[in-house]
Amino acid sequence: MSLEHGILGFLSIRPGTGYDLKKMLDSTGTRFWTAEHPQIYKALKALEKRRWITIKEITPGKKLEKKVYELTPEGGKELVRWLKNEDYSAFRIKNPIVMQCFFSSNLSLDDRLLLVDRYYREAKRMDRIFSDSYEKKSRELGSASPEERRNLSPLHKLFRYNMMSNQTFLKWLGSCRKELQEERRTNHGA
Repeated sequence: MSLEHGILGFLSIRPGTGYDLKKMLDSTGTRFWTAEHPQIYKALKALEKRRWITIKEITPGKKLEKKVYELTPEGGKELVRWLKNEDYSAFRIKNPIVMQCFFSSNLSLDDRLLLVDRYYREAKRMDRIFSDSYEKKSRELGSASPEERRNLSPLHKLFRYNMMSNQTFLKWLGSCRKELQEERRTNHGA
């Protein structure tokens, strides 16, 4: 997947500014892609050059003009082409937290516990956020019209994915914590 295809996907939902796209990326829990404003604007320029998006309107802003982008028919075709394409590279996950834990034997036992505890607390915090988001979307989906349901369903699935993957990560961190705490007890008992 590329950022460009993510942008095409978001613009297929509704037109938006670069700022809107950043908010949409951030609000999905950043489970499938993260990007900063400069990356988004660079991608928007590339998409516009390919004629996959167009500027719907330009309004003056406080510092800069505000450009609202929308998907073109060619951009819609590219999105569909990409959606139908198989991409097994997605199974190669980059996770710096797991990498840190893998190499943490270079730290003292106390520092390894601090590392895992820090991530465990953050994963617990995220679990509450993802669970709340999922429950909220579930309620919205239950009372939605068929058209609204079509638009809400992908978000509902994404929030369920966020919640379930974070719970798996939390469980893994919990088992790492338990092992390190056991190691500490064993070392202090020896």
